[in-house]
Amino acid sequence: MKKLILLYCLLHSINLFAQVVADIETNNVRARINNNGVLFKDISNDRGSFLVPKDEGRSSIFSSSFWMGGIDQNNALRLAALQYGESPEYSFGPIALNSTSDEFEGRYNHIWRITRQQILDHQSNFSNPSYDTPWAIAYWPGNGNISNGEAQILAPFVDLNSDGIYSPAQGDYPDIRGDEALYFMLNDANSPHLESGGTPIGVDIHVMAYSYVTSQDSPLNNCVFLSLKIRNSGSNLLSDFYVGVYNDFDLGGSFDDYVGTDSLRNMTYVYNGDAFDEDISGALGYGAYLPAQGCMLLNHQMA
Repeated sequence: MKKLILLYCLLHSINLFAQVVADIETNNVRARINNNGVLFKDISNDRGSFLVPKDEGRSSIFSSSFWMGGIDQNNALRLAALQYGESPEYSFGPIALNSTSDEFEGRYNHIWRITRQQILDHQSNFSNPSYDTPWAIAYWPGNGNISNGEAQILAPFVDLNSDGIYSPAQGDYPDIRGDEALYFMLNDANSPHLESGGTPIGVDIHVMAYSYVTSQDSPLNNCVFLSLKIRNSGSNLLSDFYVGVYNDFDLGGSFDDYVGTDSLRNMTYVYNGDAFDEDISGALGYGAYLPAQGCMLLNHQMA
């Protein structure tokens, strides 16, 4: 299992069912998440949606996604990579024996949004008969359907009685990061990989996007974190497995952007190439207020 944690900071799927979207927006950022693996893009309107400040309509990223691949035991390349979401590479839910049923769609075609305050309320009130458990806590996908080939433990949760069963009525609750978190699951086995042309790998990808609420002058208030847990759930032994992050930075008006890499900080970044950021093709520029943005790998070195 491979874990990857990313930081994006500014100095209700594709397949047979409808795509689900949600915004993480508890601090100074409003960032669009799609459960087909495309991040920070408003796909329906074909525009960037990493909005900072969140209520001014200016976006700094047009699209972002995960690229990954490795060599199987037959020395064949297996690959999943997408840019803008026009063609699926990932579909919702874990790898399973039957992923086309209404039951599977109803269980996994979601993005679960939870706040730290909701969890604190649940801890205090779960045994109160008048307590109304929030949907995301009540239906948190802590356990998979093992009869359908799914893993026994899926989404992370705090298991108060250590029985391995997620039971919110007994006080169990999702184990999230940050003050607000969005959680969803993907796999690359059920999509045709039309964009990359790659052979499916057979991985499950558990994604948690999260952010913190801090003082307005704190850098954390302009940041979104992503935690990825990647599990080889297929039948292939993989070597030379790499995970990459595709970023199409559009820092307001995109025609004057410069991008770079800071290997010492393990970060890619974008900044404006001149003294004024114009509006471009309907995208609002930042004007004379010229920010910069970075995407940093927090727990892995750049290859």
